[in-house]
This record gives sequence, structure tokens and C-alpha cells, in this order.
Amino acid sequence: MPCICVFAASPGDWQECTGNVSKNPDQSISSCTRIIADTTENEAGRAKAHFNRGLAYYNKRDYDRAVPDFDAAIKLGPGYASAWAYRGAAWKNKGEYDLAIADLTEAIRLNPKYAFAYLMRGNAHYDKFRITRKGDRDLAIADYSEVIKLDPKYLAAYSNRGLVYLSKGDYDRALPDCDKVIELDPKHAEGYRCRGAAYRGKKDFDRAIADFTEAIRLNPAAFVTHASRGGCYYEKGDYDRSIADFNEALRLNPKDFESFNRRGKAYAAKRDYNRAIADYTEAIKLDPKYVDAYNNRGLAHKTLGRKADAIADFRKALSIDPTDKTAARELRSLGG
Repeated sequence: MPCICVFAASPGDWQECTGNVSKNPDQSISSCTRIIADTTENEAGRAKAHFNRGLAYYNKRDYDRAVPDFDAAIKLGPGYASAWAYRGAAWKNKGEYDLAIADLTEAIRLNPKYAFAYLMRGNAHYDKFRITRKGDRDLAIADYSEVIKLDPKYLAAYSNRGLVYLSKGDYDRALPDCDKVIELDPKHAEGYRCRGAAYRGKKDFDRAIADFTEAIRLNPAAFVTHASRGGCYYEKGDYDRSIADFNEALRLNPKDFESFNRRGKAYAAKRDYNRAIADYTEAIKLDPKYVDAYNNRGLAHKTLGRKADAIADFRKALSIDPTDKTAARELRSLGG
């Protein structure tokens, strides 16, 4: 009879599967894959291996591969709160905000003291508002406040809550949250980024740029900070520096659809409308629900005399958000 060979995973595989998801995700993926293929492994072990492989893909920003591993972990262990939470986080990063909120809510049901799940659900609520304008910022604030209640030193909760207050124009509530981050950790880049955003909201662009520059010094790999400083340079009319910062943000994260949109605005301000349209189109490709990008592309088409293309973009923006005033106004002006 032919030999049926079973290859058992080694203790070293387990160590690399669970211990390298951040430092060496590729090694983690390989080791977790060997464990998953081990027919002697029990369901709990395979669920853990799927979760850690998904986490490694998540850390590589390969969310399309992360989600199926979290699916498998949940199927093998429906009570696996971390798998629900990280699948929700992956859905959020893919722009699937309702799926994200549902998964994170289940993670919280399974573990009501899961601070990370509250944080990610807050992020999903806020991102849904920022991108589709249909999210509830007050729900985001409530989730961040719950994180702070569970862990008063959770820096991301203060900085994120501060950013939501900023989006509501509530600078008096935002600044204490940003200052709290810096107080807890003066070398934490997010505190300076948050405070920079507060100064930007108060139109104190020089102070904002100083804080963003300090944040970049502390963490040069944070694409969001480069994009934030780029936005300040845009507001000051320094479009070349603005574009340079958005270039760096996109080098660090080529899937940053907001930087494509904002760099497009800088190109449009320089009257380079074809480059602007290319950037808006890339933003839409990365997030087909991005109302602002459709409106900006429509405005660029209008400027170039491409009436039909402009009307199509404004109609699409209204189909996503029927209350959008920019799209409605422009359609009226174009007779569309």
C-alpha cells in the first residue's frame, strides 16, 4: 500500500506563526500555512493559525487575503472575538463600513471590554461619514469615549476623538484630546498630528505645519501626516510643496485614495486639469463611493468644456449622496 505521510508542524512553526506577524509577516505566513496544512492539528489550533496568518496579511495591508483567513478562523471558532474584530478592521480598510461595523459589534458582544474593537468601530463610523457622508460621528465619539473609559492611556482614542471633534468644528474639545496625547507621550507622533489638525481647523497653518513636521520627524513612515501637511501647504497656496507631500504619502501608501483626490485639487489649482482628472479617477477606482472625488472630477471636466463627462460625475455623486449640494448646484448650472 502507498504510504500516507503526515507532516506535523513543529514548535518552531508555532513560534514563528504567532510571534512574527508584525516584524516578519512573510515568515509568519509560511509557518502558519504549514500549521493549517497539518492534518493532526485540532480545530482550535487551525483557527489560531488562520487568525495569525490573516493578521500577517493585515499587517502587509493585503486585506483581500486577510479576510478569508479571518473567515476561516470564525468558522472554526465562532466565539473568536479577535477574528471578528480584525475582519471588521480589514473591512473598514477596504471601505466596507457597514460590514466593518457589524463585525466589530459582534466582537464587542463577545468581549464587552475589548478596547481595540471599540476603537476600530469608532474609526468605521467616522470613515463612513468622511467618505460617504452617511456615517454618525457621535457614534464614533461614543466608541472612542468607551475606549478611554476602559483604558485611560489609550493614545489612539484621544487622538481619534480629537479628530472627530475637529471635523465637527469643535476645536475647544479637540485641543485637550490632542494635548493629552502629547502629555502621555511627548514622543508620540499622533499627538502632534492631532494638534496640527486642530491648528489647521483654526486656520493657523504655520503652527499646524510645525506640528505636522514634528510628527513626521518622529514617524516619517506615517503617510497620513505627510498628507495632512500637504493639505496645509495647499491652503497656503504653496501647491508645489503640497504636491510633494502628497507624492510622499502615496509612495508610502499607494492605496491612499484621499491623497489622490487632494493631490488632484493641487494640480487643478495649478490649472493642470488632465493630471487632476487622472488623480480623481484613481481615487474613485480605489473607493467608488467617494463623493468628493466625483465632484472634483466633474468640476475639472466642466472647466475643460467636457459637459457630458461633468454631468455624469455630478449625477454619480448625487446617486451616492442625494443631499450633496455641490453636485445638485453644478447639475442645475449645466442643465443636467
